[in-house]
Amino acid sequence: MQVNHKKYLKIILKKVIAFIFTIFFLIIGSFYAIISEVQKETFDIQYSKNPEASAKFANAMEYRIIIESLHKYLNYDNFIMIFLINQMNDKFKEGKELLPKDSIEDILWWMILNRNMFFKSDDLSYAKYVTNTYKDEFFNEIYSMIERLPYGKNYFDNIELNQNRFATMLRLVSIYTDLDIDRFIYYLKEESNKHDEIYKHLDMAYKRYFDSQKSKEYFYYIYINTVIMLHAKDIYLNLQGDENGKMIEPAIIPQDLCYKKDIFEIYDNFQKIIDYVKTTKNYSSSLSGTSLEILGVLENSCPNEKELRKKIQAEIDEINKNKKGVVNAK
Repeated sequence: MQVNHKKYLKIILKKVIAFIFTIFFLIIGSFYAIISEVQKETFDIQYSKNPEASAKFANAMEYRIIIESLHKYLNYDNFIMIFLINQMNDKFKEGKELLPKDSIEDILWWMILNRNMFFKSDDLSYAKYVTNTYKDEFFNEIYSMIERLPYGKNYFDNIELNQNRFATMLRLVSIYTDLDIDRFIYYLKEESNKHDEIYKHLDMAYKRYFDSQKSKEYFYYIYINTVIMLHAKDIYLNLQGDENGKMIEPAIIPQDLCYKKDIFEIYDNFQKIIDYVKTTKNYSSSLSGTSLEILGVLENSCPNEKELRKKIQAEIDEINKNKKGVVNAK
């Protein structure tokens, strides 16, 4: 009797695949159960006025933790990851639909779900996956969150949510204006007319939420740098180049820009961060980042306010002599 080797190989292969998937889902199931217990402690929905919605968001968080863990082995565009990301997003949408119109709880949960995957300096693959998948729809939604966050209410009395409202606003503005270099260039050329509105919403978020923000020293520094970057839009749009379009070194701008209100706002905000760092005992970082490059462009270009810039630079140098770490703001 002749043995059908192909038939037996197919049977064995099916059993091996079934065994692998069984082990995989057993591990995921156990991990999911552990996560659920941790989530109950961190986000106790008995303190939510919309417990059904908050439960959906907490469920989405469980998927997010699994996604993060699996990303060590799988890319975000893997079919398993796509399935899990869709499940996370579906739970988030279900929770959002259950909230009252004036609630901002969905925005705070969105940031908790996404911040660890978006803000990794050594891994921007999730940000690229999301922006490539949803394109303009994604950035329109981010702008809608920027418009809503400073004016709504959070009906879930939870420390993690309440102490990160201002940080959430800063991160939303960062995603919208300079998620990566391509987005930054597009924003400057196509959407910098929204500068005043974004600044208005950010300022309101600062007034409402900064006092309850944890890690105030760090986020105040990021806030002032963000304000400087918003005021610097005309600098970036007008950096001068040669006849071939290559930027002139050292970087310069037309001198008429040196007298605009935005430029004086930049000087004022440099002084704010200097005064804050000098009077804050808990702040131990030096000052660095792109905002200091802006100061350099002004020094190269502007005949006015030379003494003011000299004073600002001297104070920054003095701070950096006495500080240990570095806070590098975009």
